[in-house]
Amino acid sequence: MVKQLLYRSLQLFANVAYDAFQCTQPLQAAGWPGLERLTAGCRRSVAWMLEALEGLPESERAKYLDVTVLCTFKLAYLFYNQNLHEEASSVCELFCERLETADAYACPEIPPERLHKCFRLQVESHRKLGQLERALACVVQWLAALRGRIGELLAEPVSLWVRVKTDAAKQGAEELRLR
Repeated sequence: MVKQLLYRSLQLFANVAYDAFQCTQPLQAAGWPGLERLTAGCRRSVAWMLEALEGLPESERAKYLDVTVLCTFKLAYLFYNQNLHEEASSVCELFCERLETADAYACPEIPPERLHKCFRLQVESHRKLGQLERALACVVQWLAALRGRIGELLAEPVSLWVRVKTDAAKQGAEELRLR
């Protein structure tokens, strides 16, 4: 019961934050003093949701993991949409790390495309920041998270891998292009 209330509250927070930022002017990252606090609050919300998954019965874990995916993506996307890619990536980071250690892709109740969204957003954020080596590391993390379903779900991470490698070639990052 307490975990349900926690999830409902965090889901409400994610929805309100997402809706509020869809209606605002672009944030000025350097000039807005609340940016760091908002980022930390979003990261904390994702961490709480991930912690709340621990100890849930298997029957409920998939349902709450699905809610966590949607909330994480919404919170990260509100930054990404404002061209605050460092913040977007930092919100996705905890979730993607957890997916790498958990076997989330084994849950048939959650469409893989939902799980892909956070990884994709993290890779794209690093690409936009010019952090190509970090973007490639995120693709590797994504591939590790696929585990037993890597054969059927390989296309999207590989297409992003190719895009990052192409960016590296364009920027003359020879050591990245050859790896």
